Amino acid sequence: MKTRKQLPCFGYLNNFNIDIDALINHLQSNGLLDFDRYNDINLKQQSTMKDFIVANEYCHSNFFKEDEAEMMNSDKFRHLMLTKFDESKRTDKVDFKFTSVYERQRRLDPNSSDYMPEADELNYGVRTELVNGEIEKVLNMFTSKVTRVRLAYIAGNHDLKPHVDYDPSYIVRYHIPIITNPGVHMYMERNGRTYKKHLPVDGKVYFFNTGIKHWVINDSNKDRVHLIIDVHGQDELANLVSLDEEAVQSA
Repeated sequence: MKTRKQLPCFGYLNNFNIDIDALINHLQSNGLLDFDRYNDINLKQQSTMKDFIVANEYCHSNFFKEDEAEMMNSDKFRHLMLTKFDESKRTDKVDFKFTSVYERQRRLDPNSSDYMPEADELNYGVRTELVNGEIEKVLNMFTSKVTRVRLAYIAGNHDLKPHVDYDPSYIVRYHIPIITNPGVHMYMERNGRTYKKHLPVDGKVYFFNTGIKHWVINDSNKDRVHLIIDVHGQDELANLVSLDEEAVQSA
């Protein structure tokens, strides 16, 4: 398995060709671009992802300044989940304890006594009734195990602050832009350099190295929606084309 250090910040899969018009038409005709259906990341409300959020609660304190933490509970950053938790693996271990990044690693290790199935992204790959048609076609293109899948909405003039998610040796994350505009950029910081990239709606499946500090700036008054697909496995990376050379912003 390649790690974050062995992979570029940005790239795309040159053997994937999504019929983006058909996908967008499918989302529209099935009401999946109705943002009132999306859930914000609010721990005070019940949602399909509440246990996952609680189990990974350390990210609130580690990756966001105190005065910025409310963005995680904001209706300006919302998801429509297309997969859900495997209920056969549910436990009573989920609590609101703030964890460190090291404690979180133990929660993700099935060999650890601290293992928490609700924290493990690999247990969130059960497809909901929303996965059909063009969405199902896209997911079936992956030979790696598809885990968590969602439509992610960022409101106009809203930013996601710098943070780190998973190393690609655990979860590889792909983005398919659905609604965007040139004012939306994704950033990464690596070895003293900042990488900046706008991902257009062009049918490409973009790799995003979530093991590196990254953030998103929507410098426009228009909303952004991406289909985000997490997989466990790296079969697809054999056809990865790096975009780092054109994305590097400064030394």
